[in-house]
Amino acid sequence: MRHDLLHFPGPGPLYLGDLTARVELAVAGTSPFDAIALVDALLLDRPGSVLKPGEAARLAVADRDRLMASLHLAEFGSRIAGDRTCEACAARFSFDFDLGDLLGALAPSQAVERLQDGWLLAEGVRFRLPTGEDERIGAASGAKAGEVIALRCLPEGEVTHLGKVSQIAEAVAPLVDLTLKTTCPECGADHAMAFNAEAYFLGSLRARRARLMADIHRIASTYGWSYDSIVDLPQAHRQGFVDQITRDREAARRARRLG
Repeated sequence: MRHDLLHFPGPGPLYLGDLTARVELAVAGTSPFDAIALVDALLLDRPGSVLKPGEAARLAVADRDRLMASLHLAEFGSRIAGDRTCEACAARFSFDFDLGDLLGALAPSQAVERLQDGWLLAEGVRFRLPTGEDERIGAASGAKAGEVIALRCLPEGEVTHLGKVSQIAEAVAPLVDLTLKTTCPECGADHAMAFNAEAYFLGSLRARRARLMADIHRIASTYGWSYDSIVDLPQAHRQGFVDQITRDREAARRARRLG
């Protein structure tokens, strides 16, 4: 899979390998650091790639966010659906939205000058976008993580621009991390729903883990293959074997009924 980065170390492409069961089962949580580990596991060393395996932390957070959304589109499709309970009338209702449409609506502003080594210039302020490396350093600082990350993205001593840079960065590199509005169909009450594409995708991978293990068991039981050989299959191949096993078993059941 090719994915084009909008920001430093791009603009340019990076290349990802197949999301195998081995890679998927290694996803330990839904944090930014779990996302970085997943990207590192998928990165391929290809000519022209702006990143090599082990360099995922260099990604701008905004680029990683969109990459996670793109992976969700490839693995699960564009429809995001769920259920919630209305806080006003206690009715249970469903909601859904299209992730592809949401990405399209979050078009980054082009009103920025790109300088060398990832630095940007907008409205007279020089800054860079936060990366996974900044997040790691911020997390180690504890309660002031946000401030530490922001200060790392400014030239030394330019603290006065902190608030302004945050606003500009949000326009230049919007995150798929926002609050969506849902409405209860029973009473019309409005509800705010937080959606973070990165955490949602990682959570979706973890939610299908039981089914993934069942698929591995089914293939191993049918063909006698080793665990290692199965978990390294591309997802499309693994699913193809599971579908074929299901068809064979259904045909065998029909034959027994007719016999």
